Amino acid sequence: MLPELVPALVTRLRPGLRHIMLLPAIASKSALLTLTRKQVRANRLEVALVLSVVETIYVDREGNEFFGEEPAWGGIVLPGSLRPPWPLPRPPELQRREVLLLQQVITAQRNLGYVMGDPKKCVEGDAGGDRDPARA
Repeated sequence: MLPELVPALVTRLRPGLRHIMLLPAIASKSALLTLTRKQVRANRLEVALVLSVVETIYVDREGNEFFGEEPAWGGIVLPGSLRPPWPLPRPPELQRREVLLLQQVITAQRNLGYVMGDPKKCVEGDAGGDRDPARA
């Protein structure tokens, strides 16, 4: 993840499919962590609060928190699909970063083409190509 995009909330929707919500840089770490916890409770999805390119707080579906140095990134990114648990301020710096994120997503989509398949058939923990075809 680019340093210009943090802080951000990265939600794992499905294997290889992530939602990114950029957060105001003016917010305190404790406020961002509170928002992250509420987002996990609301959606019951794994979330990563990316505070910098070397500081990420991962929260699993049960609310357990893990600290990591690598930000959550990769796969197909869908910004704007999930709403925060409360309205967030949108200062100019956040709006500028949102434009940057959209530019990155558009470029990535151009390189990928398009996605086909039924997301309901995604297998939790699928590492790509190594799952048993009988379970598909």
